[in-house]
This record gives sequence, structure tokens and C-alpha cells, in this order.
Amino acid sequence: MPAFIDLRPGMLLHVMERDGSLATAYESVIRQVSERGVRIDHPKQGDEPMVLTPGDDVTLFVQVSGRIYRLMSSVRMLEQIPLDAVVLEHPTEADHSERRQFYRLLTTLVPRYAARVNAEGDELSRVEARILDISGGGMQLHTRPWLPVGSRLRLIFALEDDPQEVDVSMVALSVVRPGPRSSFYRVHCRYVDLARTERERVVRFIFRKQIDFGKKGVG
Repeated sequence: MPAFIDLRPGMLLHVMERDGSLATAYESVIRQVSERGVRIDHPKQGDEPMVLTPGDDVTLFVQVSGRIYRLMSSVRMLEQIPLDAVVLEHPTEADHSERRQFYRLLTTLVPRYAARVNAEGDELSRVEARILDISGGGMQLHTRPWLPVGSRLRLIFALEDDPQEVDVSMVALSVVRPGPRSSFYRVHCRYVDLARTERERVVRFIFRKQIDFGKKGVG
């Protein structure tokens, strides 16, 4: 369901042509929101600026509170003084992407630490775990041994090139027994009391990886 979101200076944007793909996304930052439109840094991929002319239709992606929204806009004008900037028309209503593959990342992350914990966060037992996919709302794991639905888990893991590890607490929503050729249970988990800054780090990581996959022709 479309909705209105509050665009603010400092927000990171990914900008692409109206019918573009993640492989064509350029990064930008909102600098000013006013009656005349939304002023952003000229979008770039690395050092390469996006080719834009007034009247061009563009698609914007912005993440708010751990969710990624898609907006439609058009270029109102280009500015070069004092800095290269683009003024966009006020975007349309925000559409939260329903394509799970856009914001849920298939992966094979192995946590440095994984344990079943009690409601206070005290360790009850260590768990062998591997992250199968991750999103801004939770993740799926392969675990051993079996865990009952409702179990609380704590995982500490790295997001590749991010030097700061992520520390999350979760609750098991469903547990699927292993198939005939596996000894691992599949556990679907939801984050519990995850700080907004941590959620946004996860979402940014997923978005970067999706763009990388798009450039390689994956997904």
C-alpha cells in the first residue's frame, strides 16, 4: 500500500532511470527539502556522475526504519554552483517493495558466536549455526541441535568489510526438521529489540550486495 514518508537532509538515496535495474543505481544524499523540490548531490557510481537532463524521469530508493521504499520523481533542474547538485520534483507516494528478493539476502554467513539465551540474555547453551538469509526484520538459520519454537538466540557476526560486528537477539518463529540428507534444522527468526542503528547497518549491507549482484547479472 503506497504511503507518504518524510524525506530529510542527510538521507542516502539510490537513483536510477525510471525503468532501470539495481545494476544502474547511483548513490546520492539529500541536501535540502523545500517547496521548490528536493535538492540532492549529483548521483554518482564511484567517480562517474549519472547523466541527467531536466525532465528525465527517475526512480529513487530510500531506506527508512529498516525498510526500503521506492519513489518516482523527475529532474527539475541541474545546479553547478556552489556544488554539483540536482533538484528533483517532489516524489510520488512511497511504495514499499514487496519483492522479498530485493531486501532479503541469501548468504552463508557463519557467526563468530551463537547461543541459546534466556529472557535476560544469559547464555544457556552454545549453538552451531549458519545464516541462510538475512533481512531488516530477521533471518533464517541452519542450526544444530534442535531448538523449540520460542527459543531466544544471540548471534554475533561480521558483515564482510564492515569492521564493527553485529550483535543481535532473536526469537525462533518456526523450526523445520532436517531432511534425509541433512542434520541441520532450519530456523526462522525475528529480531528482538534490535536498535535502529543496527537494523539500518543490516539493510545498507543487503542493499550494497544486491547492487553488486545486479552488476554481475545475478538475481
